Amino acid sequence: MRLRRIEVVRFGALEDRTVGDLSDGLTVVHGPNEAGKSTLIAFVRSVLYGFPTKSRPDAYLPLGGERAGRLIVEDENGQWAIERRDGPKGGPVVVRTLRGPDRPDLLAEITRGVDENAYRVVFGFGLDEMAKIEEARGNNESIAGALYAASAGLSVNPDEVRKELESERDALFLPRGEREISKLLRSLAEARTRIKEAREAGQRYAEDRARLEDLERELEELKLRAEEAQGVTRRISADHERVKGALERAEKLAAERQRVGETLAALRADAASIEVDEQVLSAADDIEALVHRQAPTQQTVQEAERRREQARREADSFERACAAAGLSPETVRAIPASGPLASAVSGARDDIAGLEAEVAARRREHENAEASAERERQAAARALEQAGLDGNATQEDIDRALAEIEPAEEPTAHGGRRNITLAAVVALLGLFIFVVGGVWLKEKVSLVAGPVFTVLGILALIKELRTGAARASGPEAARRRRLLDVARVAVQRYESARAEAERARIDAKLAEDTLAARKEILAQELAKHGLPRDLEARAAAALLEAVREAQRHDAEACTAKAEAERLQESVDRFVHEVGSVAEGVGYARLVATFEDATSVLSVLAERLKQARNGEERVRAIQAQVAQIEAQLSEIARQQTEAESEARAVLERYEQAYASLEGLRAMLEEAQRNEAEIASRREEVASERSRLEERLRALSDDDQAAQARLDEAALTQRIEQAAEEYLVAALGARLLAQAQDLYERERQPDVIKDAERIFRGITGGRYAQVIVPIRTGRIEVYDDRAAAKDSGKLSKGTAEALYLALRLGLVGRLDGVGPGLPMLIDDVLANFDPERLDGAVQAIADLSRTRQVVFFTCHERIAEMLLEAGGTDAVRIDLSARI
Repeated sequence: MRLRRIEVVRFGALEDRTVGDLSDGLTVVHGPNEAGKSTLIAFVRSVLYGFPTKSRPDAYLPLGGERAGRLIVEDENGQWAIERRDGPKGGPVVVRTLRGPDRPDLLAEITRGVDENAYRVVFGFGLDEMAKIEEARGNNESIAGALYAASAGLSVNPDEVRKELESERDALFLPRGEREISKLLRSLAEARTRIKEAREAGQRYAEDRARLEDLERELEELKLRAEEAQGVTRRISADHERVKGALERAEKLAAERQRVGETLAALRADAASIEVDEQVLSAADDIEALVHRQAPTQQTVQEAERRREQARREADSFERACAAAGLSPETVRAIPASGPLASAVSGARDDIAGLEAEVAARRREHENAEASAERERQAAARALEQAGLDGNATQEDIDRALAEIEPAEEPTAHGGRRNITLAAVVALLGLFIFVVGGVWLKEKVSLVAGPVFTVLGILALIKELRTGAARASGPEAARRRRLLDVARVAVQRYESARAEAERARIDAKLAEDTLAARKEILAQELAKHGLPRDLEARAAAALLEAVREAQRHDAEACTAKAEAERLQESVDRFVHEVGSVAEGVGYARLVATFEDATSVLSVLAERLKQARNGEERVRAIQAQVAQIEAQLSEIARQQTEAESEARAVLERYEQAYASLEGLRAMLEEAQRNEAEIASRREEVASERSRLEERLRALSDDDQAAQARLDEAALTQRIEQAAEEYLVAALGARLLAQAQDLYERERQPDVIKDAERIFRGITGGRYAQVIVPIRTGRIEVYDDRAAAKDSGKLSKGTAEALYLALRLGLVGRLDGVGPGLPMLIDDVLANFDPERLDGAVQAIADLSRTRQVVFFTCHERIAEMLLEAGGTDAVRIDLSARI
C-alpha cells in the first residue's frame, strides 16, 4: 500500500492544496520556509488519527470553514480515498473506493500496530520530535521498549511485564508501607482480641440475669401505677378544661349579647332616618329605558349631523361638477348620461378613431402612389428623349415611329409586335393583380399570382424583343427599334402608375367622406340630447363622464338629506318622551333639544339612583334587624347552656374543690405524681435495656465462632498473599536478570540496524549502540570503546543517533503500520557535510523497502536525496508561500 496524493481542502493556512503524485520509494518535497511542509505532515497525521481539538495550540484551525481533506492511497488491486472532516472525537472519517473493491477497514489496516504517539515519534517527525524517541523511554512509554519486543517476536514488551510484576509485588507488601499483607495481619490481631473478650464476658452473665428479673417485676408494678395516674390526670384535666371553657364561653356570650343589643338599637334609628322618593321609583322603568336609549340616540344625533354635512358636501360637489362641465344643474339632471347616449358616444369614439386611422393610411398610400407615378413619368420622358421623341409622346406616337422604320412590315414582323404587346399586357396585368388584390384587398392568392404573371410577361417581352432585333434590317434601325420598345415599356409603366395614383386618390376621398358621415351622426345624437354638435367623440365621452359624476353627487346629496331628516325624527321622539317622564315625576323644566333631554335625564337618573339606594338601605337594615334579633335569642340560649354545664361538672367534686381554682390545684398534684412514676419507669427501663444488650452479647455464641472463623480465613489469606508476593518478587528479579543478560549478550536486530546506520553516518567514529531497557538514556561507544550516553553527545551527533534509531526501527516493522509512509521534515539541517552523505544514503536505502517522503527547504539536500534515490525518486516543488 502506497500514499499517492495529499489533498488538503482546509487545514491551518493551507486551502485547496494537492501534493502528488508521490513515488513508491523516495519523494523529495522541496520548498522555501513557510511553504507548508510541516503543516502537510500534521495534516497527514490528522487524517490518519483525527483532528486535534480546537482548544489545543496545534489545532491548525483555518481562517474560514472547517478542517477537511483526504489521502489517496493505492496498491496493485485498486485506489482509495481516506477522507476526514471536522467533528467530535477527531472528526468522521470515510474510505471511498476510487478503483477496485470496497475496503471500509482500510484505515485500520494501514495503521495496524501504530498509535498516534508512535506515529508522531517514528513515522512523521521533524527536528522537534527527534529526541522524543528517548523522552518516551524516560516517561515509561512503550516506544523504545517496543524495539526489544519486536526483535524477540514477542507480542508484549518485557520491560512492561517486569514493571507490572514489581507493581504487584509492592502492592502486596512493603516493609514501611500500608499494603495488603500488613492489613491482613492487623485484622488477624483484632479477631484474636475479640475471642479473648468473649471468654471473659461469660463470668458476668449470672449476676446480670438475676438483676434483670428484679427490674422486670418493678417495671410491671410501675406500669400499673402509671396507667392509674394517667387516668386520674386525664379525668381531672378534662373536667378542668370543660369548666374553664364553659365559664369563658358564658362570659364572652354576655359581652356579645350587650354589644349586639347596642347594634340593634342603632340600626333601627338609621332605618327611621332614611327618606325614599316613591314618585321617582314608580317611573323607574321609563327612566331606565330612556337612559339605555340615550347612547344610541346620541349616536343618532351624530349620524344625522354627519348626514347633513355629507349632503352639503355632495351638493357643493354637484355644483362644481356642473360648472366644470359648463352646464346648468337642470341640464345635468336632464341628461341620460348612462343610457343609449353613452353607448352611442362610446361607439362613435371607437368608430371615429378607426376611421381616422384609415383616412391617414389612405392618404399615405395616395402620396406614395403620386410619388411613384412621378418617378415613372420622369423615366418615361428620359426613354422617349433617347428614342428621339417628345417627352410627352404617347403610345400612338411610338407606333407611328415604328411604322416609319418598317413601312412595309412582313406578316411575321406584325406577329412579333403582337407577341410583344401580349407579353407587356401579361406583365402589367400581374402587377395590377399584385397591387390591387394583394396589397390593397389583402388577398393571399393575389399576393402569389400577381408576381408570377409579372415575371412571365417580362420574360416573354425580353424574348420577343430579342427576336424582333434579329429581324430588323440594318444596325441603326435595330437600335432605333430597341429604343422605341424601351420607351413603350416606360410609357406603359407610367400609365399604370398614374392609374394606381388615381385609384389611391379615390380611396382616400372615400375614407374622408365616411369619417365625415360618422361625425355627422354623432353630432345629430348630441344635438338630440341638448349637447353641442361640435363636440369631438372623446370630448363628448369625457363630458358624459363628468355628467355621471355630477349626477352621482346629486343623488348622494338627496339620499344623505333624506336620511338626516329620518334620523332627526327619531331624536325628536326621544326628546318628547324625556319631557313627558320629567313632567310626570314633578320635574318642571322645558325640554326642547337633545341637550335639554340629556341634562334632564341625568338629573332623573341620579334621583332614581338615590331613591333606590335609600330603599336598598332600608331593606338591608330591616334584614339585619331580623338577623340580630335571632342572634340575640341564640346568644342568650348558649349563655344559659354554658353556665349549666359548668355547674354540673363542679357538683361532682367536694366543696373544697368545687371551683375552677380547686380543679386546677387537683390537676397539678395529679400531674406531679404521674411525672414521678414516669421518671422512675424510664430509669428502670434504661437499666433493663443495658442488661438485656449485655446478656444478649454474652449469650450469643455466634460472635465467638465468627471471630474464630475470621482468624482461620485471615490466616489462609495471609499465606496466599505471601505466596503471591514471593512469585511476583522472584519473577521480577529473574526478568531483570534476563534483561541485563540480553543487553550484554544480544542486542535486538533493530538496535543492530540502528548501530550500522549510525556507524555509516558518523564515518565509523561510533562503533556500537546500546539501548538499556530500564534506563532513560541511550549509550554509544566510540572507536576507542569509550561509552557515552545521548545526553553528552553534540546536537548534530544526537540527531544522527535518533535518526538511525528510527530508520532501523522502521526497516524492521514490515507487519506494523504496513501502509504508513515515513514523513521526514528537514532533519538533516544540523548535519555536517561528511555525515550528511551517510544520512542521505541511509534514507535512500530505507526508501527501497518503505515509502519515504522527505520535506526540505535546502536545494543541496534535495539534489543529494534525488541522486541517492535513483531513477524512482520523485521531486515536488512547493514554490508558493502560505
